[in-house]
Amino acid sequence: MVAILLFLYLNRNMTHDSPRFTFHKAERLKSTKIIDQLFDKRQSKSKVIYPFRIVWLETELPTPFPAQFMISVPKRFIPKAHNRNFIKRHVREAYRQNKHRLYAIFSNSLQEKEGEISDNVPTIQIALMFIYLGREPLPYSMIYGKMRACLRFLCKQYDR
Repeated sequence: MVAILLFLYLNRNMTHDSPRFTFHKAERLKSTKIIDQLFDKRQSKSKVIYPFRIVWLETELPTPFPAQFMISVPKRFIPKAHNRNFIKRHVREAYRQNKHRLYAIFSNSLQEKEGEISDNVPTIQIALMFIYLGREPLPYSMIYGKMRACLRFLCKQYDR
């Protein structure tokens, strides 16, 4: 009886229809060709929302997801590797928890263009790069808030 109750308690989130906040391997930006295009100022767009510089490029991606994402924490600003890894882990977690807002915009733009409801296949795909500009690690609550602000900005760019 105790084992059944423990099982039900541990799996309580599986019974609800809440969105799954996952970060798949296919959502990571690894293509050197696309990364080079991101650094080309003629092709990409950028915006600074401290402590991040967002660089994005509307392009076709080799993935079914509407966005691919990467993080850069320059060694010049954060010299210690464990601090850079700490920041990347927190930024990745904040993105994972908030990316559904961006994905919702892309699925809505698809439905408006086609005039029918489909299976969330994105027509617009973007490559995102977040460059950390801070000089020291910030607390997770501040990174989370700034990530929300960055994604809100991107949503406004594509929600027309």
